[in-house]
Amino acid sequence: MKKALAFIMAALSFLAALAGADIAKVARADTIIVAVQSLPISGIDAMTENSNVACRISYSVQETLFFTDYFDGYKVKPGLAESWKMKDETTLVVKLRRGVKFHNGDEMTADDVAFTFGVEHLLGEKAPGRTVAGPFLGNLEYVKAVDRYTVEIKSKKKDALLEIRFANYPSQIISKKAYSGAESFEAFGRMPVGTGPYKVVEYTEGSRVVLDRFESYWGPAKGAVKRVIFQYVPELSTRIAGLRTGEFDIITELPPDQAGAISSMPNAKVLGGPIANIYGLFFDETNASAMKDPRVRKALTLAIDREKLVRTLFGGYTTVPRNWQMELFGDMYLKDYPGIPYDPKRARELLKEAGYDGSPIVYRSLPGYYTLEQTVAEAITQMWREVGLNIDLRIMENWTQINADTEDRHIINGSNSAYYPDPVGQLWRRYGADSGKDNGVYWTSSAKLVQLGRKLETEKDLKTRREAFRQMLDIFSDDPKGTYLYCLPMLYGVRKGLEWSPIPYEGMDLSVRAIKSSAGK
Repeated sequence: MKKALAFIMAALSFLAALAGADIAKVARADTIIVAVQSLPISGIDAMTENSNVACRISYSVQETLFFTDYFDGYKVKPGLAESWKMKDETTLVVKLRRGVKFHNGDEMTADDVAFTFGVEHLLGEKAPGRTVAGPFLGNLEYVKAVDRYTVEIKSKKKDALLEIRFANYPSQIISKKAYSGAESFEAFGRMPVGTGPYKVVEYTEGSRVVLDRFESYWGPAKGAVKRVIFQYVPELSTRIAGLRTGEFDIITELPPDQAGAISSMPNAKVLGGPIANIYGLFFDETNASAMKDPRVRKALTLAIDREKLVRTLFGGYTTVPRNWQMELFGDMYLKDYPGIPYDPKRARELLKEAGYDGSPIVYRSLPGYYTLEQTVAEAITQMWREVGLNIDLRIMENWTQINADTEDRHIINGSNSAYYPDPVGQLWRRYGADSGKDNGVYWTSSAKLVQLGRKLETEKDLKTRREAFRQMLDIFSDDPKGTYLYCLPMLYGVRKGLEWSPIPYEGMDLSVRAIKSSAGK
């Protein structure tokens, strides 16, 4: 009797397990799990945190007035706005799309747009969004509601990229009511209320972020699946193992040397490539070190064999740009402008001319925020040492340690996203007068460079802008505040059956525009 009972209990347990497995399969049938190497620290909202890992998530949650179509040559198209026109040289009039719903069910109106860029959120001297968004939108004088569906945007001075700024980060529109009802700027940042195809339903710091499809989404690019989970999995080996077993659908920050192994899996493939971002270095010349001498900084730039880095470490998955520019700049791309040569002999000569005495230069790097970050840092360090530079490479734990303003902050890593398809959105944004690193923080730019940068920002004449950019590159080459390395590659391991087209940007488009099928569970 006891044996029979035990058999029955075991059978029931087995059936329950099968049922559980079926339930789990059903639960995963319309869910994508993305294993990420890092999650946002401050939040998802665009004005809360400017980072690769935040953009990855916020792309699905928040939207801009105009839309940059990465699948169609970076063209600017209608988004939350139906149309727009320049009223005069500094005024843009925008007609909003009617019937757009926020994730809380409220209709988006001109009041929400005005509030997004207003004194309480952005433009006020102590507005919390000013820190992150200031370098992008600091030229705004005001944004005001003309009527329920019309907005007037006014810049302080002429802006060559005024319309483009509202088609890109960090101009995502938020709900005034939801923001005002949040406990704090930080609380809203973690659970922002936008208009995108997905809404945030969970933000667990250091663990995961969960998005659900927004069923009342206004546009054709609806969420492709019911749920997206961004799961924090810091170890690459664990991410790869999870892709192999089917636990994860997408894994991020896949190094090229693992691409072959992923491609050989029967259930996985490799997607992605270089994105609209140049990976490089920032130099701090404000401390008592050899970095104060521009000849030492120039020697640092000449001692790097960029082509070798790309060839040996990235296996053809990325390229070396032609100096601080990308072809996506269109007419502003200077095809004839040379890149920085690999010239170790000249680097040694410059160090001798500078009287470099072998004093240590500290290079801070993270182990793996960017693809192969530590490996690249070690390779560059060896190249520098070969020309006589005494480089002290320090692998830090977090960005707080990387950015700590101490006497031994000399070189750090950084990416340079082309948020706008123009040099204003890359070189000038990251190294210019409003970059947050200029004006004695990491360096102080020459008056001539600042003058040219302001011309680049304000003038619309193509010939004038191209000449200003050329002169800026000349100045930057002789007195570098940092250097470029290669176009940042962003590779993903992806489950077969998931027909997804990554965009050349930090963000992940998980709408039906990019996902044609999620079959294969």
